[in-house]
Amino acid sequence: MNISKLVAPYGKSTMPILAHALVNMRQGRGTLTVTDIGTRITVRLEQSDKIDAKFLIPVKEISGKLKGTKKVMVTVTGITDGQNTCDLAKDLEINDFPLKRTMEEPVEVQIKDTKVFFAIIKQALPFCHKRKIVSEYANCLFITYGEGDTEIVASNIQNLIRFRTEAMELPENAPFRFRRYKINKNHLGGFLIPAAAAERLPQIYDRKKPLKCVVYNQEYAVFDDGTVEFTVRLPKPEMPCYDTALERAGCYGNEYIIIDPEVVLKDLSKFLEEHRKDKVTTVLYDRTDTMTVRHVLAREEGVPALNYGIKRIPGTRNMDRIALNGFDLERALKVQGTDHIRWDSVGLVPIALKGSGEGYTFDIVIMPVGF
Repeated sequence: MNISKLVAPYGKSTMPILAHALVNMRQGRGTLTVTDIGTRITVRLEQSDKIDAKFLIPVKEISGKLKGTKKVMVTVTGITDGQNTCDLAKDLEINDFPLKRTMEEPVEVQIKDTKVFFAIIKQALPFCHKRKIVSEYANCLFITYGEGDTEIVASNIQNLIRFRTEAMELPENAPFRFRRYKINKNHLGGFLIPAAAAERLPQIYDRKKPLKCVVYNQEYAVFDDGTVEFTVRLPKPEMPCYDTALERAGCYGNEYIIIDPEVVLKDLSKFLEEHRKDKVTTVLYDRTDTMTVRHVLAREEGVPALNYGIKRIPGTRNMDRIALNGFDLERALKVQGTDHIRWDSVGLVPIALKGSGEGYTFDIVIMPVGF
């Protein structure tokens, strides 16, 4: 464990108290804590010296002087790795360090396979917005609890990806209040976690170690591997019922064709590089043959099955073809394990892609754009 790397992002705060770490030791056991209000990391410390101490240390001191350290010692004047010493801050009040949080109605969610959980996070994050928008849920991952499996959903409003996995499990004795919201047909509750916080999880924890997540009163989620505790303040907005989008895109049907995403991506990526614009329309299906088709991206029994054209007929609106933002399609095809695609001959219906990875399956919905 590299403490300096864990705490380094918190040293950028413009608020003096938040740019410091709180060290609290009692009889050789204690913690080192950093926070930015929205998230917090607590590292458990243990040493043979039975020292009692409580003080603040600038985060930049820790990240600058203890680079690469795996073991630190606490003294009455600061912390050290044996070579460098970080001195305590004397001009700040320890009691001003924000620690208060609501810890009611704890519900422990077991993450049985951390490797699978982190793989899903990595695949889902590109579908989240990276900036603040009207719908806060689009900046978050949505984790729902089901009877037998868990769903993890990300959406940027236009598009959506839904993972299903057994890597997480809600205990049967979870409080009724926590289960009171029926999210969709099979899932009984869940919470939103900010995308920025979810992105940090694989950076903090070892994917080989078991991890648990305790949710308190739908306000905080606390991830813990026994050594490092990462606390996240949960947003209040609820995720809309995404079952409607999945049903409309035909995700529960069987009308899919098999595709080779590598073949599709090779031509599509080249096309997007040559026509780099804010919005590139990609035509997937054209029954009337009135368009100039430049590339055939996939075939089924020797018949063109998935086409896109560079040109469109000005002033026409043919419902026998479907157009998508090319960048949306490229992002969807880059999800590892994508191998099936489905679309309807009516251009206003979303298309769906699906696939699977180690320990999970997923569905992707891409909304069409106008011609």
